[in-house]
Amino acid sequence: MTTRIDFLSFSIALPDREYTNDLGVRPYLFEALEELVGEYWFERLTTEAMWHGGKPHRPFSSVIRRDDNTMSLFWNYRMSHALMEITGAGCAMLDAGGNERGLLSMVQNNASRLDIATDFLTDVNPREFADQRTALRHRSGAEMFTPSGHTVYVGARTSNRFARVYRYASPHPRSRFLRVEHELKHKDAKLVCREIVESGLIDVQLKLGASFGWSHPLWNPEKVSVDKLPAWTPDLENADSYRWLTSVVVPAMRRLHDKGKIDLPDFLKEHFPEWFLNRL
Repeated sequence: MTTRIDFLSFSIALPDREYTNDLGVRPYLFEALEELVGEYWFERLTTEAMWHGGKPHRPFSSVIRRDDNTMSLFWNYRMSHALMEITGAGCAMLDAGGNERGLLSMVQNNASRLDIATDFLTDVNPREFADQRTALRHRSGAEMFTPSGHTVYVGARTSNRFARVYRYASPHPRSRFLRVEHELKHKDAKLVCREIVESGLIDVQLKLGASFGWSHPLWNPEKVSVDKLPAWTPDLENADSYRWLTSVVVPAMRRLHDKGKIDLPDFLKEHFPEWFLNRL
């Protein structure tokens, strides 16, 4: 069983100004985003991407999306905040190059929705898995059969916490997998983000599974995979971590130094005092 974050949305406070229309807000969107997530994550979210307009959803009246449709920014000039949505593909892209858990640490107090998905390579159908539960606090909900696949909902879809168990229909490339996905909204999303930052994604997903009472043999904590999860602290013996340091961290520090936001020698002296002391 492999687990990953498959959707994330968070609010972004807009500058306190008098706006008369949505166009007046747009110049401040990225400035507000960078202020929330910091320069490193701002560049991860926006670099090498063109943004275009699209159809927003309520209560927002405008949206811009990355040209790869992995992330969207929604806003309404009458509202004090914008909303960032990151799809499953966007979460996978962020995870592939660094530390998704680090982004959660920046937005945990602003999170509005978080989906955590666990995949199984199996022929088990969603109903068989969903029916094997020890905790019945979350009642089984709707079951849907569509041309795209088969889904069973557990818990109320209008609540802050529910689950869906689903499988795509063939010939979808993921049709061989059964997915169990927990969706957290509002206060639950914020709480779970904080717990992931503190305890890690696997630990939190297993706790969520326990609250829903999954008891099918597939839900086996001993077989959970962490191979695709980001490391919280970089390991210099790991080639991927070294590439992350040299390709992301070092260039970011250089840009901050060139912009006059940090003095690189002073920064290194403050954060690596032992290194300087050994050279006196």
